Amino acid sequence: MNAIQYDKEDILALITQGIDAGVWDWNVDTGKAWWSDGYYRLLGYQQGDVEPSFGTFADGLVHPDDRDAVQTAVTNHINFNVPYELEIRLKTKNEGYKWFETSGSAKLDESGRTTRMSGVIINRHNKISLRRKLELSEFLLNETGRIASIAGWELVIETGEFYMTKAGYEVYGHEEGKPITAEDREKMFSPEDWKERNEKLQETIKTGKEYESVNQITLRDGTKKWIHNKVVPIYGDNGMVTMLRGVTQDITEQKQHEEDMRSTYATIEEQNRRLLNFAHIVTHNLRAHSGNLIKVSEILESTDSDLERMEMTSFVKRLSLSLHETINNLNEIVQIQTRQGLKKRCWSLIRFTLKY
Repeated sequence: MNAIQYDKEDILALITQGIDAGVWDWNVDTGKAWWSDGYYRLLGYQQGDVEPSFGTFADGLVHPDDRDAVQTAVTNHINFNVPYELEIRLKTKNEGYKWFETSGSAKLDESGRTTRMSGVIINRHNKISLRRKLELSEFLLNETGRIASIAGWELVIETGEFYMTKAGYEVYGHEEGKPITAEDREKMFSPEDWKERNEKLQETIKTGKEYESVNQITLRDGTKKWIHNKVVPIYGDNGMVTMLRGVTQDITEQKQHEEDMRSTYATIEEQNRRLLNFAHIVTHNLRAHSGNLIKVSEILESTDSDLERMEMTSFVKRLSLSLHETINNLNEIVQIQTRQGLKKRCWSLIRFTLKY
């Protein structure tokens, strides 16, 4: 039986094409290299477009930001036998830089000196680009959550498996990376809130209805926090709710602001009450004085003594000026803050006097 003869280069081409790879061989002494047809194809070149050499590869094809990593990897492999395997960007002819995985091994002569290195480059552009986008998305998600104190979480109903974003560990005061069990979560809530929460979760699982809640929790170190939860159901292929996803936001600062505002409103209300009482007292006294002035004026009109009239008129004038100045001073310092928008309103004691 005649054995089928296979050309080694044909076999190599089939293998490398199947895995989207190219083969390279580098003469360490001369710096010259050999690249397979697949190598050129991956980069979009034809043989003769670029000179196959380590210099062309390291200084012309490798992305500037990856060149140091390549030089270090080659040096470590030759001198310390560290595996040569890394992800790099290579410049293609028409599509800019693409991601590749490159690996290889050194060939030694009889004295143990490295004379050659051979290896492959494998197209990993889609995989690495997707991974880096996911890493970026995860980073942005975690940073946004950390800044806004918002945690995302997921609960698998059948297994009880609980996953949470990094921001959640800070919100719940838990050691990052350490699983938060159902028992851990229960200890944070009051018995009443935990019971109500579980009832709402069961209702969400049964009816598919979303729910929100605001609760105060107690962390392991005794710190109390206010959190806002929103939970949505996730349906499986069987049409049943199989997971719950939600977001939890630390609203402790917001709650503190609300409490401060309530305290401020209470203080303003008390100030308003005292100021109104003060205004009534002042009004009563001013009205009494104004009544006396009217009576004095009537006496002045009925007297026949010019001297007495002059004295009384001078007295009334001084008294009137004094009262007018007092009213103006009070008018400047008495300001009542209203509840609507905390706007300051200046109450005119003159108009108040005339009204009452």
